[in-house]
Amino acid sequence: MMVSSVLVYNLMNNIQEDDLMNLQTFTSYGIQAQEDCDSSHAFQRLQFLVRDWGFPYETPYGHKGGQGVLDEILQITPKQHPAHQDVRRDLRKCFRDINCYLMPHPGFKVIQYANFDGRLADIEEEFLTHLRILVPQLLAPENLVKKEFGGQPIKARDLFNFFKTFMEVFKDIDLPEPTTLVEFAARASSQAALEAGKELYTEAMDTLVGGDRPFLKTVQMEAEHEKEKQRAVASYLEKNKYGRKNQRVVEKYQTQLEEEIDKLFVKFMEQNEAKNVFKAARTPATLFTALMIFYLLSGLFGVFGLYPIASICNMCMGVFLVMLTLWAYVRYSGEFRDVGIYIDEVATFLWENLLQPIYSTYMEKPLKDAAEQAAHQAMNSAINSGVKTAANNNVNKPHKS
Repeated sequence: MMVSSVLVYNLMNNIQEDDLMNLQTFTSYGIQAQEDCDSSHAFQRLQFLVRDWGFPYETPYGHKGGQGVLDEILQITPKQHPAHQDVRRDLRKCFRDINCYLMPHPGFKVIQYANFDGRLADIEEEFLTHLRILVPQLLAPENLVKKEFGGQPIKARDLFNFFKTFMEVFKDIDLPEPTTLVEFAARASSQAALEAGKELYTEAMDTLVGGDRPFLKTVQMEAEHEKEKQRAVASYLEKNKYGRKNQRVVEKYQTQLEEEIDKLFVKFMEQNEAKNVFKAARTPATLFTALMIFYLLSGLFGVFGLYPIASICNMCMGVFLVMLTLWAYVRYSGEFRDVGIYIDEVATFLWENLLQPIYSTYMEKPLKDAAEQAAHQAMNSAINSGVKTAANNNVNKPHKS
């Protein structure tokens, strides 16, 4: 009942009072669950299946006869015990649909022959006729009922988590209390809502930077991450109906969702950074720049006769040449990846602590000023060209006499 959209309650001969009372644990859970999640029904469909129905002369086999028997059984009268009244009332509240089907006896060959192996020829034709009616009502694709939890359809992934959760509840001999069922339902609902929120975030970020999408600036990535993270959390809170009144469970799984999203963001950042052409070329460019700097310094110190310092510069130049060659080999062959990572770290250190400050101080501003000046000149040229064109049009326009 906890993990199924349709519960087939298989009974023999008739629906007895004890059969209804056996559902009391679940109806008690259903009532409390409805209060916790504000759902109209805790369960979806209950199908009473009465086999070996013995009164076809009073009530015919099939759905119509079964519904008549069910309505009579579930009718509440003043003479009934209060507990019997409650279970009938709760059944109506907990299940969205309640149906009943009366099945005939399958035939005496089925129960009398010890070697009965399921052959249709040994089963009464009337039983087979009603079986052909009942099975499509339950299993035909157009009649299948999607499993819902708290009014939300669940996926196969969520159903697996529900099985694991409720196995913890029913592993003991004694039936659990309704409050225990609600507690575990809140956990299962929170887990399902968490997975849905994480999936929403992943799909959004995949659309943004996944696959063949171009490189995105870090600032934009962080802004999109925060926006999609808030959307995922909002989706989690909206879909987590069973956990709404259990704040402790809600907050626990919300924290877990945020942590998992942050981990996913790190992976998306790495995926995005891999598309950064300039970052991919940073290591060879940095090593080559350092090599050229030491080459120039070596020549300069040699001119002034500072040969020991020039020799040190030559040695440093050789080190960077070896590093550049090794880096190219690692990238080409895929071998010695740890060496490649170490060379990348050295290049990053040189870039961030030496070359980037020099670039920012002496080159970035002049380049920016040059770009702005070029844009300004282009705009002025466009304006002047437009003015000249308008003037020529006025000169060439014929005058009316």
